[in-house]
Amino acid sequence: APAVLAGALPVRRLCSEARCEDAGIVAAAAAATKDKQRLYRRERFLDTHADQTFDEVISSPALPWKRGWNDDWDGRHPSSGSKCPGKTRHILLIRHGQYDLDDSEHGLTELGTRQAMLTGKRLAAQAAGLKKDRYGEVKIKYSMLVSSNVLRAQQTAAIIARELPSVPRLPDDPLLAEGWPVLPWPQGPGFLKEGKVLPATLLEDAPRIEAAFRRYIRRDIDHKRVSLKEKALAQLSDGFVPDAPSSTPIDASPSKEEEHEFMIIVCHMNVIRYFVARALQIPPETWLRMRGNNCGLTEIIIKPNGQVSLGTFADVGHLAIEQVTFH
Repeated sequence: APAVLAGALPVRRLCSEARCEDAGIVAAAAAATKDKQRLYRRERFLDTHADQTFDEVISSPALPWKRGWNDDWDGRHPSSGSKCPGKTRHILLIRHGQYDLDDSEHGLTELGTRQAMLTGKRLAAQAAGLKKDRYGEVKIKYSMLVSSNVLRAQQTAAIIARELPSVPRLPDDPLLAEGWPVLPWPQGPGFLKEGKVLPATLLEDAPRIEAAFRRYIRRDIDHKRVSLKEKALAQLSDGFVPDAPSSTPIDASPSKEEEHEFMIIVCHMNVIRYFVARALQIPPETWLRMRGNNCGLTEIIIKPNGQVSLGTFADVGHLAIEQVTFH
């Protein structure tokens, strides 16, 4: 037996050395792979971004994209499985009319003014009629009109407002101004390399446009806030029972008929495309794959339970073919 053990020791040592050698090979292979990945990134992006992932390069302030649906995408979903009362929101996003590229102020052209006027008439005609199909009747009533603070959008909104004199006009919002919401894919790396967009521009524009999304693209009721109010109100009453289920939020009375809210936002195509991508929960860097003409109408529909659908995108059915322009 001692002879057997004595002969076995070198075998164990050899096995141990072999394992160390294998581990070294694996580590070397991993290092080589990492070098290849770094080289790949250096070739695809700029040298200044060589050690960054694409998610870091695009400088997106939005949450990382994941396959599936996030019910609490706007932070307003109820904490429990309770019902979600509220209105169905129809957010009408309108791109400004054609503007003068040769003028530093980029005001509307004569055609752009005509486009805006026809857009206002279309919106007025929709409000004057009654939408009716097998799913029911909807009477459109606009709750507000807001514009970015960029001249071409301001002018477009002012012309539309003349066709809708009873619609409240909110102060112009600089959050809605044109900009770069996120570095687009697959064009983005080339844009960086060619200087069409600078990293500083992305770092400035992206958080602002994301803030605009969070301000306007959301449900009308914050169910978490309502739940907290209910609990606080219940604790003040004599009949308080801890953790008692709540039937209806105090700020949202039940209604047999579905209520609708229609909002008009006049802004810019980059902003609109980003809003659509974020609302539908598709990768935000896909925004440049969409295209929309001047005074095109986009409708994002948000149900009280947080489900989102795209009603229409960049619709210019109110314009004659001769009046349709991209720039």
